[in-house]
Order: sequence, then structure tokens, then C-alpha cells
Amino acid sequence: IIDQPDRIAQIEFGVSKVLNRSDALPKAVTRQAPRQVRMFVTPTRIDFSHDARGRTLMELLAADRPGLLFEVGKVLLEAGIAVHTAKIMTIGERAEDVFSISNAEGQPLDESVCSQLRDRLLETLDDVK
Repeated sequence: IIDQPDRIAQIEFGVSKVLNRSDALPKAVTRQAPRQVRMFVTPTRIDFSHDARGRTLMELLAADRPGLLFEVGKVLLEAGIAVHTAKIMTIGERAEDVFSISNAEGQPLDESVCSQLRDRLLETLDDVK
């Protein structure tokens, strides 16, 4: 437990400094997927629905590989999408992830935004192998 006021202030300052940087995107993952994973072909599928809380659920099924969540997060960040929760599951060579998302105002995404987001994710994820 950290209970020293000076140390708490140092930690708060450090975290605030990193979070407020505009160039704070992490570096892309460059390592390749293991040979066993590359042997399987899992087509990328993205489905959208709405939940009872008034948020959009994005279900992603894709081939698991190093950097998959980085690429998804980068696309969501560039589109101004807020992520409220994410359930990440990997089954063998497949990633089955569910994201609860909204626009910057906290509203569910409309159909045209979902379509644009799907297209951008498919373009990005299918290009990164």
C-alpha cells in the first residue's frame, strides 16, 4: 500500500504526463504469429448489435496473432470510438472478442458508422498477416 503523500503525488504526475501526451500511441507489434497458428485460416468477421444499456456491441472473430488488439484499438481510437468494456477470448488460433462501444458522446453507433468501422477494421486486420 502506498500511503506517502509525496509518492502518491509522483505517481499521479507520471500517469497524468503519459495520458496527456498526444503522441502516446504504443509501438506496433512486429513479431510474427507462431507457425502453428499460421497454418489455420480464420476469416475475419465483425458483427454489431445494441445492448440494453444503449451501447453498441461489436463482436470480432479473427485469426489470433501478435498485435491483433493493438490494430483493433488503433482503428477505434482513430475513429473516435469510446470503449466501455472488452471481453477478450482466445480459443486455439481464433480470437473471439466482444467490445461495448459508443461514440464520443456516449451514444450507440448508427448503422453507417458501424459499416465504416467494419470496413476499416477488415481492411486493417486482413492486411496485417
